[in-house]
Amino acid sequence: MQIQEWDADRADVLAMLYNQQTTGVAYTYPVTPEEFVAGCAHKRVSDSSFLVAVTADQPVGFAHIGRFTSYAEGDQTPDVVGMLRFLCFAPPARATGLALVRAAESTLGERGFVNIRGFDGGGYPFYRFGFPALSAQFSHIGALLGSSGYIHQSHWESDAYVLMQCPTFAAPPLDYPTDLELRVREELYDGLLHLFVELYDQGTCIGKCLAYSLGTTNRAPDARAVFYTRTLDVAETARGKGYGRLLMQAVHWEMRRREHQHAVLYTSLTNFRAQALYASLGYRVCDTTYHWAKISNRD
Repeated sequence: MQIQEWDADRADVLAMLYNQQTTGVAYTYPVTPEEFVAGCAHKRVSDSSFLVAVTADQPVGFAHIGRFTSYAEGDQTPDVVGMLRFLCFAPPARATGLALVRAAESTLGERGFVNIRGFDGGGYPFYRFGFPALSAQFSHIGALLGSSGYIHQSHWESDAYVLMQCPTFAAPPLDYPTDLELRVREELYDGLLHLFVELYDQGTCIGKCLAYSLGTTNRAPDARAVFYTRTLDVAETARGKGYGRLLMQAVHWEMRRREHQHAVLYTSLTNFRAQALYASLGYRVCDTTYHWAKISNRD
């Protein structure tokens, strides 16, 4: 077996490996070679390349690496990290996975990165709504990373999230105080058409919810019936009054009008208040996902 470094212009042949690994994993759908190549581009990723395990002239696995640039909220100074964007190998082929991880660490080290983050940024738009965290359903990858010195750590809000789904969400007519105003609009956000539902009190926005159809990032017929709630945010001074529930119900109503039948969202593994709200609306946990990092000289 050889480990070869490929540029993105050769990545189309890796779509088959990606599709094989993600078969049966909820909210991942088959992609064409062209869709795979296009989805590998990311505005915050540079110096991107594929480390490909090749046996008998055939690719049998790959590690996708690059430089990922992020900005902390309110901070204009970018944080540039070495990123293991994705790792793909067959569960029985642990030696292949280990060789790919070691090659990724070596290559990123040559590029000046001491610490490495994995599945923590630069997600594929066709993989779990662009959210890069590694699904627990890829247990062979999590086990390999954990035994190779990686820990659950992230520069995001949390290092672990639960995926919650509601296959048949309710969408009753809305009932809310007449002194509040709901505004609904559709707008491009991060290149995707989002549904914005905002709640106003005397002209001031006190909460918002953003959602979009998975049909915007996946051509698979099953994806078109699913919508993903990306953000639910209620002003701190307005919390505890049922406005989060109202916003979610409004999104359900609007998405049902658009013929969506299935709802899904992420929330932090430790955000129990949000989980309780979603559970009361019919959502159930269907997966746990993790960000990973390998930090040198950590205590």
